Amino acid sequence: MYKLLREVLLMVKILNRNKVLLGLLVVLTVVISACSGENGKTLKPNDVLQAFEDAGLAVGEDAREMTEEDYGMIPKSDDDIILTMSSLGEDVEVRILYYEDEVLLNNTRDHYEMMEEDMGMPSSHVFKKDNVLVQIKGDFSDEEAKEFEKVLSTIN
Repeated sequence: MYKLLREVLLMVKILNRNKVLLGLLVVLTVVISACSGENGKTLKPNDVLQAFEDAGLAVGEDAREMTEEDYGMIPKSDDDIILTMSSLGEDVEVRILYYEDEVLLNNTRDHYEMMEEDMGMPSSHVFKKDNVLVQIKGDFSDEEAKEFEKVLSTIN
């Protein structure tokens, strides 16, 4: 009798543990879904470029993927767009980079900011939204850059 009672208690424990694990799994799934953005959509460079265009901001017609030469010393991103915007100023260039790894994204942002401060790189504006980094460099006013930053901050 004692053995049967012990086995029943063990089965109850296992069932309760499975309920707890199932409950944790459901909660974890909900949290991950909520953190991944609207409808699980991830912000990508093409989304940012489209938002700039939709807002009426002047963007170049020559958007392309970045080359190894474009990257220089920064880590290669998982997705990218680079374009020149000569209509806004001489040698104005916009880089829109997507990194799945936030550490790489932050390192790239820090690198761009350091280059401007320490190496006298031409004016550079760097903005971050989720896992996307936008860098605008060249003869580009702070007021114009703030328009791009404003649009970036409103993207869902």
